[in-house]
Amino acid sequence: MAAFILFLVVTIFLSIAFQDFKHRMVWVVNYLALTVAYFLAAYFHLVILNKENLLFNVFFLLAITSLTSFYYLLKYREKAFSTLKLSIGWGDILLLPFLVVSFSPSNFVLFLLLSFAMSLLWYLGKGRQGTEKLVIPLAGIQAIGMLAAWLASFFRLFRFQVDILSIF
Repeated sequence: MAAFILFLVVTIFLSIAFQDFKHRMVWVVNYLALTVAYFLAAYFHLVILNKENLLFNVFFLLAITSLTSFYYLLKYREKAFSTLKLSIGWGDILLLPFLVVSFSPSNFVLFLLLSFAMSLLWYLGKGRQGTEKLVIPLAGIQAIGMLAAWLASFFRLFRFQVDILSIF
Protein backbone atom coordinates (compact mmCIF):
# COMPACT_ATOMS: atom_id res chain seq x y z
CA MET A 1 0.00 0.00 0.00
CA ALA A 2 2.92 2.33 0.71
CA ALA A 3 4.10 2.02 -2.90
CA PHE A 4 0.61 2.90 -4.18
CA ILE A 5 0.41 5.97 -1.93
CA LEU A 6 3.91 7.01 -3.02
CA PHE A 7 2.89 6.62 -6.67
CA LEU A 8 -0.23 8.70 -6.04
CA VAL A 9 1.65 11.47 -4.23
CA VAL A 10 4.47 11.56 -6.79
CA THR A 11 1.96 11.74 -9.65
CA ILE A 12 0.10 14.61 -7.98
CA PHE A 13 3.29 16.57 -7.25
CA LEU A 14 4.44 16.07 -10.85
CA SER A 15 1.07 17.34 -12.05
CA ILE A 16 1.28 20.41 -9.79
CA ALA A 17 4.82 21.16 -10.96
CA PHE A 18 3.96 20.71 -14.64
CA GLN A 19 0.86 22.90 -14.46
CA ASP A 20 2.58 25.63 -12.46
CA PHE A 21 5.63 25.77 -14.75
CA LYS A 22 3.63 25.52 -17.98
CA HIS A 23 0.41 27.45 -17.26
CA ARG A 24 1.25 29.38 -14.06
CA MET A 25 -1.86 27.97 -12.42
CA VAL A 26 -2.73 24.68 -10.76
CA TRP A 27 -6.07 22.92 -10.87
CA VAL A 28 -7.86 22.59 -7.54
CA VAL A 29 -8.48 18.91 -8.22
CA ASN A 30 -4.76 18.31 -7.61
CA TYR A 31 -5.07 19.64 -4.07
CA LEU A 32 -8.22 17.62 -3.44
CA ALA A 33 -6.43 14.47 -4.63
CA LEU A 34 -3.40 15.39 -2.52
CA THR A 35 -5.67 15.74 0.51
CA VAL A 36 -7.00 12.21 -0.05
CA ALA A 37 -3.45 10.92 -0.53
CA TYR A 38 -2.30 12.56 2.70
CA PHE A 39 -5.24 11.10 4.63
CA LEU A 40 -4.28 7.67 3.27
CA ALA A 41 -0.64 8.30 4.17
CA ALA A 42 -1.63 9.30 7.71
CA TYR A 43 -3.91 6.25 8.03
CA PHE A 44 -1.07 3.93 7.01
CA HIS A 45 1.45 5.86 9.17
CA LEU A 46 3.52 7.16 6.29
CA VAL A 47 2.94 10.69 7.58
CA ILE A 48 2.88 11.08 11.35
CA LEU A 49 0.95 14.03 12.73
CA ASN A 50 2.94 15.45 15.64
CA LYS A 51 1.23 18.31 17.50
CA GLU A 52 4.46 20.05 18.50
CA ASN A 53 5.77 19.97 14.93
CA LEU A 54 2.46 21.26 13.60
CA LEU A 55 2.38 24.12 16.11
CA PHE A 56 5.94 25.20 15.36
CA ASN A 57 5.44 24.99 11.60
CA VAL A 58 2.18 26.94 11.74
CA PHE A 59 3.76 29.57 13.99
CA PHE A 60 6.77 29.90 11.69
CA LEU A 61 4.51 30.21 8.65
CA LEU A 62 2.39 32.84 10.39
CA ALA A 63 5.54 34.77 11.27
CA ILE A 64 6.69 34.73 7.63
CA THR A 65 3.22 35.74 6.45
CA SER A 66 3.03 38.58 8.98
CA LEU A 67 6.48 39.91 8.08
CA THR A 68 5.66 39.72 4.37
CA SER A 69 2.39 41.58 4.89
CA PHE A 70 4.16 44.21 6.99
CA TYR A 71 6.79 44.65 4.27
CA TYR A 72 4.10 45.10 1.63
CA LEU A 73 2.30 47.62 3.84
CA LEU A 74 5.47 49.66 4.21
CA LYS A 75 6.44 49.48 0.55
CA TYR A 76 3.10 49.81 -1.24
CA ARG A 77 0.96 51.62 1.38
CA GLU A 78 -2.69 51.64 0.24
CA LYS A 79 -2.05 49.20 -2.64
CA ALA A 80 -0.37 46.67 -0.35
CA PHE A 81 -2.94 43.89 -0.32
CA SER A 82 -3.87 44.17 -3.99
CA THR A 83 -0.16 43.94 -4.85
CA LEU A 84 0.28 41.01 -2.47
CA LYS A 85 -2.65 39.20 -4.09
CA LEU A 86 -0.94 39.60 -7.46
CA SER A 87 2.37 38.32 -6.08
CA ILE A 88 1.19 35.12 -4.41
CA GLY A 89 -1.03 32.67 -6.23
CA TRP A 90 -3.67 30.34 -4.85
CA GLY A 91 -1.53 27.37 -5.84
CA ASP A 92 1.23 28.62 -3.54
CA ILE A 93 -1.21 29.08 -0.67
CA LEU A 94 -2.98 25.75 -1.12
CA LEU A 95 0.31 23.85 -0.99
CA LEU A 96 1.27 25.30 2.40
CA PRO A 97 -0.90 23.02 4.60
CA PHE A 98 0.78 19.99 3.05
CA LEU A 99 4.20 21.46 3.78
CA VAL A 100 3.21 22.20 7.39
CA VAL A 101 2.03 18.63 7.96
CA SER A 102 4.94 16.97 6.18
CA PHE A 103 8.04 18.28 7.87
CA SER A 104 9.69 18.39 11.26
CA PRO A 105 10.46 21.98 12.37
CA SER A 106 14.08 22.22 11.26
CA ASN A 107 13.35 20.40 8.00
CA PHE A 108 10.40 22.74 7.42
CA VAL A 109 12.57 25.83 7.85
CA LEU A 110 15.28 24.29 5.66
CA PHE A 111 12.74 23.34 2.98
CA LEU A 112 11.22 26.82 2.90
CA LEU A 113 14.64 28.47 2.72
CA LEU A 114 15.74 26.19 -0.11
CA SER A 115 12.50 26.63 -2.06
CA PHE A 116 12.66 30.42 -1.66
CA ALA A 117 16.31 30.37 -2.76
CA MET A 118 15.37 28.29 -5.82
CA SER A 119 12.58 30.78 -6.56
CA LEU A 120 15.08 33.62 -6.35
CA LEU A 121 17.42 31.80 -8.72
CA TRP A 122 14.47 31.23 -11.08
CA TYR A 123 13.69 34.95 -10.93
CA LEU A 124 17.30 35.95 -11.56
CA GLY A 125 17.60 33.49 -14.44
CA LYS A 126 14.30 34.34 -16.12
CA GLY A 127 14.32 38.06 -15.25
CA ARG A 128 17.37 38.69 -17.41
CA GLN A 129 15.62 37.37 -20.50
CA GLY A 130 13.53 40.55 -20.71
CA THR A 131 10.16 38.83 -20.97
CA GLU A 132 6.90 40.43 -19.87
CA LYS A 133 5.86 40.37 -16.20
CA LEU A 134 7.68 37.47 -14.59
CA VAL A 135 5.64 35.01 -12.55
CA ILE A 136 7.60 32.67 -10.29
CA PRO A 137 6.21 29.11 -10.11
CA LEU A 138 6.69 28.72 -6.35
CA ALA A 139 4.13 25.90 -6.05
CA GLY A 140 5.90 24.05 -8.86
CA ILE A 141 9.31 24.48 -7.24
CA GLN A 142 7.96 23.35 -3.87
CA ALA A 143 6.13 20.42 -5.48
CA ILE A 144 9.42 19.21 -6.98
CA GLY A 145 11.04 19.56 -3.56
CA MET A 146 8.21 17.61 -1.93
CA LEU A 147 8.48 14.94 -4.60
CA ALA A 148 12.20 14.59 -3.82
CA ALA A 149 11.50 14.46 -0.07
CA TRP A 150 8.84 11.75 -0.48
CA LEU A 151 11.10 9.66 -2.72
CA ALA A 152 14.08 10.06 -0.38
CA SER A 153 11.92 9.07 2.58
CA PHE A 154 10.44 6.07 0.77
CA PHE A 155 13.90 4.78 -0.15
CA ARG A 156 15.11 5.52 3.40
CA LEU A 157 17.71 8.08 2.33
CA PHE A 158 16.35 10.44 4.95
CA ARG A 159 13.09 11.00 6.80
CA PHE A 160 11.52 14.40 6.29
CA GLN A 161 9.60 14.13 9.55
CA VAL A 162 12.77 13.56 11.60
CA ASP A 163 14.94 16.60 12.20
CA ILE A 164 17.95 16.53 9.93
CA LEU A 165 19.94 18.30 12.65
CA SER A 166 19.38 15.42 15.07
CA ILE A 167 21.03 13.02 12.62
CA PHE A 168 24.38 14.79 12.95
